[in-house]
Parts: sequence; structure tokens; C-alpha cells
Amino acid sequence: MKRNLVTAFAAVAGSQVLITIAQALFSPLLIRTLGPTTYGVFGTLSAGFGILMILVSSGINGGVRKYIAEEHEAEMWKNNVFAYYFRLALLFAVIAAIVLVLAAEFGIVGTIFDPRYTPYLYILALLVFAAQFREYVRRTLMGLKLEHIGGMLNVVYKITYYIAAIGLALLGYGVAGVFVGQVLASMIAFVIGFIYISKSLSLKFLFRSTPSDFPRKELFYFNHNSIIYFFLLKTMYEFDILMLSAFTNSTLTGYYRGALTLVQFLWLLPTTLQGLMIQSTSDHWAKERLGKIEELATRSTRYVMLLMLLLAIGLGALASEFVPWYLGTAMEPAVTPLLILLPGTVGFAIARPLLTINQASGNMRTVIVATGVSAVINLLLNFLLIPQYGMLGAALSTSIGYGSLPIFQMWGARVLGYYPFKNARLGRISATAILSASVIAIMSMSFGSTTFADLGPSWLGIFGAIPIAIVIVPPLGFLLYSLIAIATGAIDLGEIFEILVKIPDPVGSTVRPIKRRFEASEQFGNEQSRASAIKLIVGLAAVIVVVSGAVMAAGFPLLAMTPFGSADEGVLGSIVDRPPAPPSSPEGPSYNGTVGLTPEPTPSDTPMTAPTSSSPTDDTSAAPPPADDGGETVPPPANETTTTVPSPANETTTTVPSPANETTTTVPSPANETTTVPSPANETTTVPLPTNETTTEPDDGLFGFQLSPPSVNGV
Repeated sequence: MKRNLVTAFAAVAGSQVLITIAQALFSPLLIRTLGPTTYGVFGTLSAGFGILMILVSSGINGGVRKYIAEEHEAEMWKNNVFAYYFRLALLFAVIAAIVLVLAAEFGIVGTIFDPRYTPYLYILALLVFAAQFREYVRRTLMGLKLEHIGGMLNVVYKITYYIAAIGLALLGYGVAGVFVGQVLASMIAFVIGFIYISKSLSLKFLFRSTPSDFPRKELFYFNHNSIIYFFLLKTMYEFDILMLSAFTNSTLTGYYRGALTLVQFLWLLPTTLQGLMIQSTSDHWAKERLGKIEELATRSTRYVMLLMLLLAIGLGALASEFVPWYLGTAMEPAVTPLLILLPGTVGFAIARPLLTINQASGNMRTVIVATGVSAVINLLLNFLLIPQYGMLGAALSTSIGYGSLPIFQMWGARVLGYYPFKNARLGRISATAILSASVIAIMSMSFGSTTFADLGPSWLGIFGAIPIAIVIVPPLGFLLYSLIAIATGAIDLGEIFEILVKIPDPVGSTVRPIKRRFEASEQFGNEQSRASAIKLIVGLAAVIVVVSGAVMAAGFPLLAMTPFGSADEGVLGSIVDRPPAPPSSPEGPSYNGTVGLTPEPTPSDTPMTAPTSSSPTDDTSAAPPPADDGGETVPPPANETTTTVPSPANETTTTVPSPANETTTTVPSPANETTTVPSPANETTTVPLPTNETTTEPDDGLFGFQLSPPSVNGV
């Protein structure tokens, strides 16, 4: 395949898209399999390991990619570069593995976090070698201008890792199984990459010393400033997780890590643009084309801002429905930190193209200072807020730290000589976001959490659990947002066509004739297209607002008249079973404040015996006591027994108070028999059950809870 800048970028971008798709498919499966607490343990260890690997591999991977790509006069230059950095990578991996083993032996990690983390350090010591050389061969392939192979190697690794990790977790190996899956996937990727490298380089040089004139010192000290830069950037990803785990617990860390996983999906386009910026701006910096750099920075930040605001508005509006459906109901507490993280996530995305453009200038000191200030703000806020506010404090401090990045990178850009937000149309973009967010929020609220299964069709199967809002709101929201962006002038139609025609076929070939016809028309480049967009916006927004308002005001009366749900919740009905409302009479039944849910009996519960008159026995059978919710259930007096005669269903309910914990016991009696338990005072109180009541044993409920029957006052 003929290699040029476009095909190289397409290879990198294509692999990044596939990786994002794999993460979107497998991440929720992994989170559901592990559960919030175990996923929190995995997130904490992964955060610490990620910071360690920055120190172990950043200079090596960047160096081999740069120097092996150079055409050098020295004989066997590429072979010697590969061999030199390979041995250096092995040395650094050995040092890191020794550090992990020593930390496990002396219990350092267990002292800071939790002792249960210690055994995992031995697996991480193996993962250091696997991850180090997996990434080393990938960067070598990219330096050899084999980006398509290096990109697909990353895809193979990700898919293999998720399959192995989820499989081992399902078998009960938990966090250890996930890390073992990562080791296996890394080794497979390394072997595949090593085979391709062997076709371009001679592996014999791995066992030979480098020539005396080889510039070892230059290669060793290369990229040391970049290591500091990447380390500072990495702390903004990981330190919040480490501190949250240290100050709180694994469950809250799991919720927070789940929220981070979702918001980081929004970084697909900015991450891809980063790979393009470093190549397209290096030449401009070398030739001091500040005007070109400014134009490129302005356009890229404007496009990123428009897309990120659209995604953030959509995810924020649908968060309460999307998170439980996508990650599982156990991860529902992740909704609040996700909403807090969204503004900072947009800011970080805006800063990504600027980070790379500033880095390409070669003035790493300015880049490090600008990034370091944001990292310090993030670190200090985490120390201040996490101990007091826990997960929400971590989300707020991280969001502020992320949001400060574009501000300080803009300062860095001004120091370097260009203004990245010149003609960025910030006012028009803000108007687009505000107008569309209000309508999209109303549209999302009108559907609430109602699923397709709530509408009745049973043939949908598992797809019936999909909330209606997730299917309807995104396409309508995208259409509305696009029209508003065109109407406000945040983006022009000509720019949209310019972007679409550069997308590889079949998209580009389909759009080109449309673009030519549009350019030939009288509406291209004048105000008529904008006026047409405004008319469409007004009509679409009016329909959405009127329909949504009617749905919210009426509670969707169509569903209220059907057996599929109730409109009592105000938005399409809650479709949640509720216990009957307690009567106003003080003598009526009272319900547990947890909607009829009581915990399973524990070993500490005191069993009670309910003997019958026909066959006295010492066996015990106790039901759990209802939770104390302030109800007015009055136990019988001490030393008295309350006996209930059989109902028409020929069942008898016998209630025996326990002097220790007042446990209520329910046992069936033989047909047509009345069971009486004598009390020490030989007194018996008999109360007949109403003819329309049936008392049954409670069934086990979800998550170890039981549905408790109503308790009748005075019985």
C-alpha cells in the first residue's frame, strides 16, 4: 500500500475508531461482571500502574519511533536503534518489576490503600514486561512507517484483552483474572508485532553491542522533557482515582471509575486530531508560518468545541436513563459524578489540539509550565475536596482541573506567538449550545425512563429494556443542534461539505456531487441558506416543545388508560409496583418505609418455636423482623400468645412474640385445625383473619432482600 500522510492518518484514525467500538461493547460487560466494588479495586490498581508505565516507557517509545524513522548515513542505523532501545526497555522493565515486588513484600501499598491490593502487585510485575514490549513493538512499527500494522496490532490487543478478562472474571478470578487477561493479550500482540519487525530488521543485532560511534547519550536523553509533560498529563487522569480509593472505599471508586469511562468515550475525535496535529504543524513551526498555525488551531478547536458540546448535552440529558441501562442498575450512583465531570471533559477535549500544536513547537518548557499549573490545581483540589465530599469532590476537582487546561494552553500559545481562539466564534457556539440544550433536555424529560417493554410488545425480548429516550432523543437532538449551529453561524454549510468530502469512500464520493450542485445554486454562501435553517429550527423546536410539554403535563394519558403503566410519575409512568396506600385509620395496616423490603435473616436472628396442639415439637422456624421505620405495630403483652384461627383457605397464622427480639413466626396448620400455643399464664387470645386476606410466606427478592407482608396494628 502506497504510504502518504492521509493514508497514515486514516490508519491511525481507523484503528482508534475500532478500539473505541470495542471499548463501548466490552466495557459495560466487564463492569457488570466485576461489580462496583471489584471494579473499584481494578481501577485503583490500573491508575497506579498507568503512572508507573509513563516513567518506564515514555522516553523509549518516543525515541524508537523518532530515530528509527530517520534516514541516517551510519551503516545499519535502524537495526542498531532497535537493538539499543530494546535493551534499554528490558532494563527499565526489570527495575519497575523489582520495585513492585519490593512494595508487595514490605506491604507499602497495603499501608496506603488496602492490604488486599498487595497480592496483585506480583501479577503487575509480570504485566510490566508484557505491556512494555507490546507498546515497544507497536511504536517501532510506526517508526518503520507501518502505521496500518501498528494500529491493527492495538485493535487485536484490545479485543483479546477484553475477551480474556471478561472470561476469567466470569469464572470467578476477579481482578486477578482481568490482569492475567491483560498479560496474555499483551504477549499475543508482542509476538505478532515482533514477527512483522523481523521482516524489516535483523534481530541478530539484539545480541551485538552497538558501534563505538553510536550516539548513545543523545538517544538516552531524548524526550526527557516529554516524559515530564506526559507524566503531568497522566496525573490528571489517574491521581483522582488513587486519592479517592485512599480516602474512601472501593465501591465509591468503582462508581467514579465508571463515570470516567463514559465521559472519556467523548474524546475520540480530539484524540484522533492530536495524531494529525503533530504531523501537520511541525513543518509550519520549522518555517515560522504562525498565520497557518493560528488558522489551523482556530478551526480545529472550533470543530472540537461544537462536537463535544453536542455529545456532552446529549449524554447529560440522557444520563439518568443511559447509565443504568448501559452499565447496569448497580452503577446508577455514577450518574451524579458523570454530570459533574462533563463540563471539564469538554474543556480537556478543547485543549487536546492545542496541547499537540504547542508540543510540536519544540518549546517544551512553556508546554510543561502550562500543563503543570493545571495538574497542580487538580491535585490540590483533590486533596481538599475528596476527604470531605468523597466521590463528588473527586468529580468536581477533576472537572475544574480539566477545564483549566484550555485556559493555560491558550496562555502558552500566546507565549509561542499565536492566538488559538481568533475567529473561533465563541459567542455563536455558546448560543447554539444554550438553545439546543434547553430543547433537548425537555425532550428527554418527557420520555423519562420508560422502555419499549413498558408499551406492551413482548416480542422485543432484551431490546425491550432499552429506554425510549435513548432511541428518539439522539437523532432529533443532532438534527436540531445542526440546524441551530448553521443558523447562528457557528459553522457554515460550505465547511460541512468540505469536511464530508475528505472522508474516505463511500461517504466522500457520495457527498462530492451534492457539493458541486450546491455550489452551483444561488443559495451557496449567502444568507438564504441560513434563513432556511432558521425556519426549519423554529418549526422543529416548536413541535418538540409542544409535544414534550403535552406529554409532561398529561403524564402521557394513553399509558395511564392501559395496563402497561401509570402516569402518576408525571413522565410516561413509573411502571414500578407499589404497595397499596396505607389507610388513614390508625388501626389500619402500616408498611415498611422501604416499600416492603426487609433484609434476609442473619445468623444472629433468634429462632422461635411454633408447636401445634397435635404434635408439640422443639423445632424452630423464625421469620425476619420488619425494619424499624417508625410504624405503630404494637406487640402483644408479655407472656401472652396471639393465635389466629384458620381462614377460609384452611390456613392458620400463629404469632408468637419473642422476649429477645420480638420475632414473628408464621406456620401453616393442617386443614380444618386451629393451633393454639399456651402461654405461661395459660391465656390465649384468638383473632380471626378477615375473609378476604391470605397470609403467605415472603419470597426472596433481589440482592438478598425479601418482600415483607403488611403488619396489622395490634396483632
